Amino acid sequence: MAQTRNNSNFRFVARTASGFPLKLALAVVALWVAESIWSETLTLSDTVQMLILMTVIHTLIYLQCGMRDRLRSADDSVLLTNNFKSEIKYSLGLIAYAYIFDIPFSKAALITYLVFNTALQNIPVILNQWIGRSANPSRLKDNHIKDSVYASILSDEANVGAAQRKALIYGAGDNGMRVVEALSENPQSDITPIGFIDCQRQGLWSFRDVPLMGGIEKFERTVLDRQVDVLFMAAEPEDMTDSQRVFELAEKMGVPVCVLPHIYRTRISACHLEHFNGQPALVYSSAKPKSLTTLIKDTVDRSAALIGLLVISPFLLLTALAVKVTSKGPALFKQTRLGKNGARFGVYKFRTMSVDAEQRKTSLQGDNEMSGPMFKIKNDPRITPLGKFLRKYSIDELPQLFNVLKGEMSLVGPRPALPKEVAEFAPWQRRKLAVKPGLTCIWQVSGRNNIDFDNWMKLDLEYIDNWSLWLDAKIIAQTAPTVLKGTGC
Repeated sequence: MAQTRNNSNFRFVARTASGFPLKLALAVVALWVAESIWSETLTLSDTVQMLILMTVIHTLIYLQCGMRDRLRSADDSVLLTNNFKSEIKYSLGLIAYAYIFDIPFSKAALITYLVFNTALQNIPVILNQWIGRSANPSRLKDNHIKDSVYASILSDEANVGAAQRKALIYGAGDNGMRVVEALSENPQSDITPIGFIDCQRQGLWSFRDVPLMGGIEKFERTVLDRQVDVLFMAAEPEDMTDSQRVFELAEKMGVPVCVLPHIYRTRISACHLEHFNGQPALVYSSAKPKSLTTLIKDTVDRSAALIGLLVISPFLLLTALAVKVTSKGPALFKQTRLGKNGARFGVYKFRTMSVDAEQRKTSLQGDNEMSGPMFKIKNDPRITPLGKFLRKYSIDELPQLFNVLKGEMSLVGPRPALPKEVAEFAPWQRRKLAVKPGLTCIWQVSGRNNIDFDNWMKLDLEYIDNWSLWLDAKIIAQTAPTVLKGTGC
């Protein structure tokens, strides 16, 4: 594993060293685009001045923020974030320089240059991630063995065109057979499976012409008599105890051991590789792991929330004033909800109920129209006249854009639940907390309060299991007409 990381770091240094001239070339292209759009032409002296400045600032940022942080992480989403931050710093430095030294470049042209440059500088990072995934030969068909761990074995360790290496597989169950299938179906792999070692199977048995060598007692003899370049640990969960003996023998005999991420049988979650304080770890999660798409989602969420708040701020002020004037109490209502993984945060809403709503709730429990731990009454007497209008068109939830801006919520995601509601969840229902809560989700566009609690939870889990940027876009598109019609309240 250490050798694999060293090889990866070496390749990354080589890639980034050759990529630095590309960054400068892209900056020059962006400068040319800005000049062309605004029909401006810099003098030779100003152009040279700009190029020198580009080189100096990019070099400083690249060395300070780029190489250091990027070599610490193999996560492309982190790389993209750091690259974006470095370009923001570069932009600020360039703006300051342009104003101090009065470069004859209009504000419009300068802003155009910065926008194009920031976009162009991030394209190589995005392409690097996309090409890396497309070129990965080790896509296994089963969800138990996925992407990063197995990919590193085939890409980092394999030497295409070199002598074939021999692999021994511990475990002749489903996991072991999947390893043989993966090695056999990968034409670029130089690894050939020579046999199985298993503590359960006995007698003559083979899979895809790969024979059973015997039990654990045969491992030592097999390694002494045969070429064994790597041992794949592919035991079934119930055989993990015996695998310790095999691991100790392999370690003692100097055989490299590859442990694949199928320690547990999963039904919902997928396995991916992460690093915690520099230590690699297999993470099983039902939510999507951090990636370029999740980074895009977070960026869109916060950007849209900021723009939305700026655009509708006069409307928010008028609504707050209307709430304050028409009923006693504060205009905003802050309530503790549970976010991702149960993190507590205060959700903001326009107050739509009387100030003694919580005290009156106990006497209204018998009128609850929702199943499960949810409490909903269609004609709730605690709701103010203005509150009915705000709720009908979901105006009361607009202040939650502040929660989205703070990163506590997303535009699309399961609605945030109350702590006392979560306390009554069935175990399978708690999985809705695996992702950030949102302003809207499948439930909101499917009838809202006309759907019972269990089906509501199932819709939330359906969203988590099938999440994509396209699904978010469709939900947002469906939310607008639903809100404007005031249906499902």
